[in-house]
Order: sequence, then structure tokens, then C-alpha cells
Amino acid sequence: MYNPEARLIHAIDAKRERRVELSPLMESAYERAQAEVLTSPEYVIQEKDFIQKYGTARVQSDIALADRLERKFNSERSVTEANSKKIADTFEAIMLMQSELGEWLGSNASTLRSARYDDFVNKVDMVVEWNMPGQDSEVLALAVDVTFGTSGIDKKITAIRNEIERGKLGSIDYYRNQDSTDLAPRLNVARTVVGIGQPVVEELAGLWMANNNKALGIHPVQRAIVDQIGFQLFRMQQYAVHLGKFETAQVYKQAYAAIQRVQVEKQGIPPRGLIDDPVRLEIFNQTREQFPTRH
Repeated sequence: MYNPEARLIHAIDAKRERRVELSPLMESAYERAQAEVLTSPEYVIQEKDFIQKYGTARVQSDIALADRLERKFNSERSVTEANSKKIADTFEAIMLMQSELGEWLGSNASTLRSARYDDFVNKVDMVVEWNMPGQDSEVLALAVDVTFGTSGIDKKITAIRNEIERGKLGSIDYYRNQDSTDLAPRLNVARTVVGIGQPVVEELAGLWMANNNKALGIHPVQRAIVDQIGFQLFRMQQYAVHLGKFETAQVYKQAYAAIQRVQVEKQGIPPRGLIDDPVRLEIFNQTREQFPTRH
């Protein structure tokens, strides 16, 4: 029997289940992330540093575009989406700090948050560079996701698949290495998605706010991140080979070789309770679906 009141109550309950709330801890951690990391030139690439390379007019134009896109993005977000973004930003800040302090992405890695232009235009949240003695450095672009839903991860991985199918990978217009000796765009950059669920970010935030770098340095989330990246790079490289996009496949092969070395470093860290993390599972599931192996 049709019961409009019951259906309305069910819809409200379902919406509440999907709503992302911010605890006082996460609010405090986000404020710290904004103050100490996400606006700091130490961790974030700044467009203004490229004026000598690109010229004042282009840099100002790119900053203005990023401003417009950010305003549009903020105006269209729901409360849940805004809170999810705060959680993702906090996770990014912890990753940026622990990539240096705890070597989360390997002993030869340097990690920076992308310039706002690359964030909004090129869909790159973070940039990782591995420097190997006697070899050219390897750069990987990361998109970070900590949402409960599946649509965000689906769209991000679909965008990467479309790039591979076109044989034209992503770019980073505002790229610099850790010591700012290299200011140049990076073309044909391999991309992956990394993410973890809100409860894990809450746990990380608690350790971070307590300045417990020892616990963060051995936290299994770093193993989860590295395994996510490795699985995606392998599948994406195989998919590019299947399509005959051999130059694209080579880019992913080189990035995969870099992350394999990190996986060896992290193999002694057990994944513990992160195996069933919903965001981790969604990244693996979407990668399997969108980059199937063929024999």
C-alpha cells in the first residue's frame, strides 16, 4: 500500500545516513591543516613563483581562473560535500607532512600540494616525485578522495581511463621540485586516485593533533596508500598496452617501477584493519572494472 509519509521518512533517514558530519576533532584538525600546511609555500606550489617563466599576464590570468572555479565549486557544494572536502584536505595535509617525517611514500619521495590552477583545471591534488641516484626523477600526480560515496571515485578513475584511451595523459602546468631548482610544466604524467574512509582520517587526525609522529610513522595507512597506487599503475599500464598506446604504457610502467620500490620498503607494515575500508575497496573495485585484464 502506498504510504507517502513512510516514504518521506525513509528518504530523510537515507539522506541522514549519507550525511557527513564533522567532529570537534576534525574541525580543529582542519583549522590546523589550513594554517600550517595547505597555505604554506613549504608544502604548496605557488603560481606567483612562475612569473619569471610564464610572465605576469599569464600567471595572473591563471590565478583569476582558479579563483572563479573555486567560487563556483564552493557555491554548488552541499553541507555534506563541504564537510567531505574538509576531511579530504585534512588527510592531504597529514599525507604531505608524513611523506617527509614518516616517509609514507618512500625514502626517496618528495610530495607537494599542487597549485590551485592545477587542482581546478588539471584535477591534480598532489604531486609526488621520486629521486633515484643516477636516474631521472619520476613524477606521479595524485587525486585524493575520502568520501563515502562511489560517484566521486568513479568519475576520477573514468577521467584517467579516458586519458589513456586518447593516448594523451594529464599535465601539471605549475610544477616545481622540492628545492625549487626545476620550475617547468610536466606533460604526460601518470595519475592515480588515493583515498581512505572518514573513520581512519579521524584516527590519523587524533594522532596528528597529539603530535604523535611516532605512531603516524608506522601507521598502516601508508601501506594502504602505496598498495592502491601500485594496483592502479599496473592495471593502467596493462590497459594501455592492450589498446596499443605504447608511449602511454611506458609512462605508467616507469611510475609502477618507482612505486614497486616503495612497496618493498613498506612490506613489513601490516595493513591491519584497513582491508575492508570502504574507500579503499571502491578504488580497487573501480580499477578492476574500468581497467580489466585480458588474456
